[in-house]
Amino acid sequence: MQAPAQVVLTENQFKVIKDKYLRDDSSPDVWLRRVARNIALAEVLYLPRLGIDIFAGVQHKKQEVEVESGIFSGMSLLHHGLREHNERRRNFNAFMQNLYRVADEDTVARKVVSNWEEKFYWYSK
Repeated sequence: MQAPAQVVLTENQFKVIKDKYLRDDSSPDVWLRRVARNIALAEVLYLPRLGIDIFAGVQHKKQEVEVESGIFSGMSLLHHGLREHNERRRNFNAFMQNLYRVADEDTVARKVVSNWEEKFYWYSK
């Protein structure tokens, strides 16, 4: 795949994106790359052998739900039993730190995230 051209924005689009979304990102392309990576991280959740690492120290509950007659799907309820905002924030931060760590350290997870990041990044353009 060749490198994508820089995203083309009108002056007004750039101003809105800069004011609302760029934060510390140096350009809309850097921002879009970060967004694509964050979306791609969700794919790591489909690698079952990594679930223990991702949810280590995170308050959650795993549950099976019947989505159609005889067809079940698993889900993880993040923050299960947590009532306070600060508890939920700490729990979410722990979950995200685990997810980033697994995506960086595990060879399979790193490849999955990289592949999906590219797809999402290209799609955003």
